[in-house]
Amino acid sequence: MQSWLQTVDFSAAVVLTALLLCVYVPLTRAQLPAGSLSIDCGSNTSYTDPTYNITWVPDEPYIYTGQNYDLPSISDSVPLQSLRYFPGNKTKYCYVLPATPNQTYMVRATFFYYDFLSSASAAPPSFNLEIEAELVAVPDFAQTKNITYEVYMSATSVNIYVCLARSRPTDTSVPFISSLELRPLDTATMYTVVQTLGVYMTCIFHVYFGNWTQNVIRYPYDKYDRLWSPAFTVGFEVTEATSITTTSPVNVSGTMDMVPEIVMQNAAYWSTYDLSYQATSIGLGSSSVACYLALYFAEIDPRAVNESRVFDFVVNGELSLGEANISIVNLTGGLYRAYEIQKTHAMLNDTSTIELVRHTDSVLGPILNGVELFQLTGKVGLRTFAADASAIEAIKKHFNLTSWTGDPCVYTPYDWTKCTTDPSPRITAVMLSNLNLTGSIPGALRNLSALTILWLDHNSLVGTIPDSLSALTNLQSLRLNDNEITGSIPAWLTSLNLTNLDLSDNNLTGAIPSGLLQDRNLTYFNYSGNLCLGPNACGPSPAPVPTTGPSHKNKSNIPAIIGATVGGLLVVTAITLVLVRQCRRRPPYISI
Repeated sequence: MQSWLQTVDFSAAVVLTALLLCVYVPLTRAQLPAGSLSIDCGSNTSYTDPTYNITWVPDEPYIYTGQNYDLPSISDSVPLQSLRYFPGNKTKYCYVLPATPNQTYMVRATFFYYDFLSSASAAPPSFNLEIEAELVAVPDFAQTKNITYEVYMSATSVNIYVCLARSRPTDTSVPFISSLELRPLDTATMYTVVQTLGVYMTCIFHVYFGNWTQNVIRYPYDKYDRLWSPAFTVGFEVTEATSITTTSPVNVSGTMDMVPEIVMQNAAYWSTYDLSYQATSIGLGSSSVACYLALYFAEIDPRAVNESRVFDFVVNGELSLGEANISIVNLTGGLYRAYEIQKTHAMLNDTSTIELVRHTDSVLGPILNGVELFQLTGKVGLRTFAADASAIEAIKKHFNLTSWTGDPCVYTPYDWTKCTTDPSPRITAVMLSNLNLTGSIPGALRNLSALTILWLDHNSLVGTIPDSLSALTNLQSLRLNDNEITGSIPAWLTSLNLTNLDLSDNNLTGAIPSGLLQDRNLTYFNYSGNLCLGPNACGPSPAPVPTTGPSHKNKSNIPAIIGATVGGLLVVTAITLVLVRQCRRRPPYISI
C-alpha cells in the first residue's frame, strides 16, 4: 500500500512539492514541538525555509555512509533538491534519530525518485523501509516517483532507527531517500492507541472538507505538521456537497488528536444526499486490515441553532454504540466547538464503506470537517536482547565498524550476524571474516552468551587468544585462522563444545592441549602454519590432527602427507648417492 502523497512523474512531483509549500501563513506563527527534526537528506548545509520557519539540517550527523546527489535545480523554496543514495553492498543502511523513551512520534520519510545513477534503462530501485523492528513498506516507483510515508509510534529507546534495506541479499538495487522528519506529539492525548495497544500506525490520509481551493494544510497551521489534503484527492464524493467556511474561532479542545483549527473552520454538508465513501482508491486490498479512523465535526452553520441536524455514523453497514443520533450542537453545547469520533480497530478493505446517514426527521443533512485514517501494523517488535546489542556496539567501536548502524538483528540483520527468532532476538553468530580488521580480539565478545559461531579469520588480528572467550559456553565453531595471533593455545578451549576449530596460519607457540587432540566432538581441527607450535618448538609445522567421525574439513591433509613422504625419499636418496661415491674412491683391496 502506497501513501496518498504520490505523483506519476518527477515534474509533477516538483509541482506537488511546491503546492505543499503554498499554504496560507497565519498572522501568529506556531512553533514546532521541542525535539522536532527536519533532515534534508544529501544536503550539505542547514537552512531555514522562510515560508514555514522550519529549519532543515544535513543528514550527516545521523548516518555514516552513503553518497549525496544534487537534483536539477527546482526552486529556492523547495527543500528537496538533494537525496542520499547507498551504492554499497550492505544489507541495510540506518539513520539514528534522537528520541525520548515512551514519547509518541510521527516519523515521515519522503522519496523523490530521480535517475541518480544515470541508468535510464535500469528498473527503479526496490528496497524496504524499516522503522525499528517493523517493515513499513516497499516503495514502488514503477507507477509514481514521489512517495511519502508517515508512521506514528512510541519510542522504545533514546533513539529511533529508520533503515533502508535491500529486499533480498542478492538484490543489486540502490536504496535512496530524500528527507526525514521527526515530530514529537502530545503523548497524553494524541493517537493513544499506539500506547495502549503497543502498535505502529501508518497514515493513509488526513483530509479536510470545504474550501476546495486550498491545497495542502500543514505547519504552521498544524502545530504537529501533519499534511491535510482536500477530501476529493482520496476519493470522497463532494460534487453534491456544499462547502462552508467560517472565520470565527473554533474551540478544538474537545478533540483528543489535536485537530488544527483551520480544518474545523471548513466543512461540507449534504442537503439532499447522504455521505457515502467507498475505500476503493486508497489501496487497502481485498483482505480486511485493522485501521484507526477518526472523524472530526464542528457545527459552523448558524442555521443548526434553530434547525435540527441529526445523522448516524455507519461503517460497513454497521451502527455502533455512540455513533447514532449524532447532533453536534447537542454533543458540544453549541456552535464552533469541535467533536471527534474514533474507531480504534475498524476492519476495512477496498470494498468498505463509511457513511453519514441523515435521519428522516432531520431538517439539515450531515456535516463533516475532517477525517484521518491509519493502518495498524500490529504489535511493536522488540529490539535485540540488550546485553547482546551492547556487546555488538562495543565490537563495532573496537573494529571501527561504526558505519553499521541500526539494530543488529531486526528487521533485517547485519550481513555478519545471525539471530534467533525470539521476541527479543539473541545473537548466535558473528562472522567477520576477511574484513581487513586489525587490533586484538575484543573482550566484549564474552557477553554474547548465546553465540555458537565466531569467525574472525583472514584479517590482521594480533595479540593472544583472550581468556574472556571461555565464557562462550555455547560456541561450536571458532575460526581464527590467517591472522597474526601469538601466544599459546589456551587449555580452556577443551571445555567448550567445539566441533570446528581453525587456528592455522598464525604465530602460535607452545604445546597443543592434549584434550583438543583427543576430543571426539571436534570434527575439524587445523593448527598448521604455526611454525613454533607443537612438540618440536620452531621445528617443521605438524600436519592437522586426524579427525574421527564425519569430516567437514575445508583444508585437506593430503598435500602435507605427500610432502613429508617425498621429502623423506629425497633425503634417503641423497645419503645413498653420497655413500656410493665414497665407496668408489676407496683403494683396491690387497690380500697378503
